[in-house]
Amino acid sequence: MLQQQAESTGGVQPPNHGKNMSSNLGETSHQPQLSEAQIAVADFYLISHLSHFLLPDSSRFFYFASHLKSSITTPFPPPSPAPPEASGWDSDNPLAGGGERRWTGERLNYYRPLYLAAQRGDWKNAKSFIEHDPNALTATISPSNSQTVVHVAALCCQWGFVLKLLEFLSPESIAVQDSTGCTVLHYVAQGGSLMTAKSLVQKNSFLSQMVNNQQELPLLHSIWSESKEMVWYLSLITRVDSPTFPFFIPTLPRILRHLVKSGFHDIALYFVQRYPNLALAEDEYKHSLLRWLAYEPAHFVSGSNLGFIERWIYKCKYHVLEQLINQICICLLFYIAKVFNAFFLLVQVVRVEIKNAPTQLEVINMRDILENTQHFPALQSRSFATRVLRLFKTLLWKASAQLAPSIKMVRDAKLKYECAVELVNHVCMKLHSMRYHQIMYFFQNPEPILGNPVTGGIEEIVRTLLQHFPYLIDYDVLPERNILKVAIECRQEKIVNMVKEISPITTKNLCSPLPDSGNSALHLGGKLAPPFKLFSVSGAALQMQRELQWFKEVEKITLPADRDRKIFDNETAKDVFRKEHKELAEQGEKWMKDTANSCMLVSTLIATVLFAAVFTVPGGNNNDKGIPIFLRMNAFTIFIISDALGLFSSLTSLLMFLAILTARYGVEDFLESLPKKLIIGLGSLFVAIAAMIIAFVATLTIVLSERWHLVFVPITLVASFPVAIFVMLQLPLFVQMVQTTYGASIFCPWPSRV
Repeated sequence: MLQQQAESTGGVQPPNHGKNMSSNLGETSHQPQLSEAQIAVADFYLISHLSHFLLPDSSRFFYFASHLKSSITTPFPPPSPAPPEASGWDSDNPLAGGGERRWTGERLNYYRPLYLAAQRGDWKNAKSFIEHDPNALTATISPSNSQTVVHVAALCCQWGFVLKLLEFLSPESIAVQDSTGCTVLHYVAQGGSLMTAKSLVQKNSFLSQMVNNQQELPLLHSIWSESKEMVWYLSLITRVDSPTFPFFIPTLPRILRHLVKSGFHDIALYFVQRYPNLALAEDEYKHSLLRWLAYEPAHFVSGSNLGFIERWIYKCKYHVLEQLINQICICLLFYIAKVFNAFFLLVQVVRVEIKNAPTQLEVINMRDILENTQHFPALQSRSFATRVLRLFKTLLWKASAQLAPSIKMVRDAKLKYECAVELVNHVCMKLHSMRYHQIMYFFQNPEPILGNPVTGGIEEIVRTLLQHFPYLIDYDVLPERNILKVAIECRQEKIVNMVKEISPITTKNLCSPLPDSGNSALHLGGKLAPPFKLFSVSGAALQMQRELQWFKEVEKITLPADRDRKIFDNETAKDVFRKEHKELAEQGEKWMKDTANSCMLVSTLIATVLFAAVFTVPGGNNNDKGIPIFLRMNAFTIFIISDALGLFSSLTSLLMFLAILTARYGVEDFLESLPKKLIIGLGSLFVAIAAMIIAFVATLTIVLSERWHLVFVPITLVASFPVAIFVMLQLPLFVQMVQTTYGASIFCPWPSRV
C-alpha cells in the first residue's frame, strides 16, 4: 500500500513557497497594522527559524531578517506537522543560489526524524513515519546531496534497514541517483554487503550498469570495499563489452588498475583473458597493466614478507594437499552414500512382479544390483554427489583455516602471486604481435618501464621480460644505467644473480663503464645503499658489514682493468666507498663500543660471583682434610662443573669485549674482525649466564634436598625465566650476525658450462 501511494503521488514535489507568499505575504497597501508584541514575536521567530540555513555572516542575516519582517502581513504560524508540500522550498530567499540553500527550516525539521532513523537503522520509527507519509519513500531528505532515505541508510551501512525498504520500493525508485549520480548500489558495493547487492540487482538488474557523474560503475566502488566476494559478483554480472575496438568500455582500464592496486589479480586476469586488448590498454594517466604491476613489489613472491613458517608452507605443493582433501571427502561421501542407499538395496534385492500369476516372485541377483547404477538413485545423480563433495571440501578448508590461519593466508597469497606472473605473460604475448620499434616505444615511453621492477627487486617481471625479449638487457632502464648497474646500486641481489645466470661475459661487460658515461658498476657499488635496503639490517656495524660484502662481491664480477679506474672526481671505487660510508662507519664504531661496554659489565659481575663461589662451596669443607662435605653428591658435581664453565666463559667474553674496545676500527675491520669478536663475546656470555643459573640451582638443591626431595623442579622453572628473557632479546641479533658473517655469499656462483 505504501508503495502504491508513493508511486501515485510521484514522491514529494519541490514545494513552491510562492503559494504561501500569496496568502501570507502581500503588497504593502493591503497590510494590516501589527502591534509591537506581534512584531517582537515575528522577530524572534525569524531569528530562530532562519538560523538553520542562513550563512554565518551577521550583516547578511540581519539584512535578510529585516527584509522579510517588512513584508509580513500576519504573525508567523507555528510549524505544521504535515508534510511541507507547498512551503518546503524558499524560492524568494535572496541568498539562495540553489541546492541546499533553498531548503527551509520547516522542511529540514520535518525530514530530520526520518534521516536520523535511517542513519541509526531504527526501522520502527522510520516505518511509522512512512506510514504517515508514504511520499517520504522517494522524497529527497538530504539537502546537501539530494539523497533519499535508502541512500542515507546505505551510506551508514544499515543493510537490514535497506532490505526492509526494498519491500516497499519499486524497481524505478531504487534506481534514483543523488546529486553525485550514485545509486544505492554504488554505496552498497562500497560497503561490501553482498546479500544487499544481490537483492538490489534482483529487483532491478539495470542497477549494475548505471554510472555516476564520474562515469564510475558500482563495480569500481566494490573494489574500494576490499570484499573479494562482492567484486567477483559484480564482475560477473556487469556488462563491460563494446561492439567496437577494443571491444570493451573506456572505463574498464581504470577498473583494471584498481583491481591490480588492490591485489585482486585473479579478477584482473579474468578480464584480461576475456578481453586480450586490455593487456595493453592505457588509463587516463597513459599507464598500462605492466606499469601498474611494476609499482607493486609486494604483489610478487620476491617482494613478499613471509615469515619462516609461511615460507615453508608456500613451498609445499598445494595440489598434493588438495588431492588428500579430495580423497578424504570421497571416502566420506562413499560411506554416506552406502548408508543412504541401504533402503533402496533392500527394496531392489527382492522385487515382486505380477505378470500372469499374482503370487509369482522374481529374485534379483545382488551382483546385478551392484553392477547396475540405476538401482542406486543417490549415486546416479552426479550433481548431488558433486554438491556433497564440494560441501565436505569447504568444511575441511574452513577447519584448516581456523586451526592454522597461515595456511589460508599463504594460499591466498600464492594465488595472487601466480596470477600476477600470468598477467605479465599476457602482456608479453600481446607484445609479440607488434613490431620491434613499437615494442621498444612501449618499454621506453614515457619512461623506461623496467626501472621500477629492477629498483624494487621484482624478479618475476624482469625474468619474464628477458625471457620474451632478451635484447632488453642491453638497454638502459635508468639514465646511463643498465639493468645490472641499477640492481647493484639498489642492492637487489636477486636481479644480479639472474643476470649472472646468463653469461659471465655478459655480466662483466654490463659492469664496465660506457665511453661517454662515468657510471661503472663498482663505483655504484661504492655508494651508500638506499634507506629501504640499508635499514633492513639492524645495527650500524652490521649495516657496514653488509655494505662491505656488497662491494667485495661486485669487485669479483668487475673486469680487473675497471677496479682501480678513476671516474668520479678522479676517485677510485674504494675512495668513493670510504667517502660515502664515513658517517656509517662512525655510527658502527659507536654501536660496537656501547654494546661491548654493556656486555663487559655483565661478564665482570658473573666472573666475580663464580670465582668467589668456588671458595665458599655449599655445605662447607671437612675441617681435617678440607674436602667438601657434599663432594659425593651429584648436585655438587653439577655445581662445580657449571661454576668452572661459567667462570671460563665469562672471562673469554670479557677478553673479547675488551678487544672490541681497543680495536682500530678501520673500514676493513667491519667485514670480519669486529663481527667475529662480537659473536664470540656474546656466545661466551650466553654460556656464562646459563652456567651461573645452573650453579645456583644446584646449590639450592644441595641445601634443601633433605627437606624437599623435588625442590629442584620449581627452582629450575623459576631460574629458566631470566635466561629465556635474555635469549629472546639477544638471540635474534646473535643469529643475524652468524648468518651474515659465516653464511652463504650474497651472489650465487657462476653457472657451470660444459
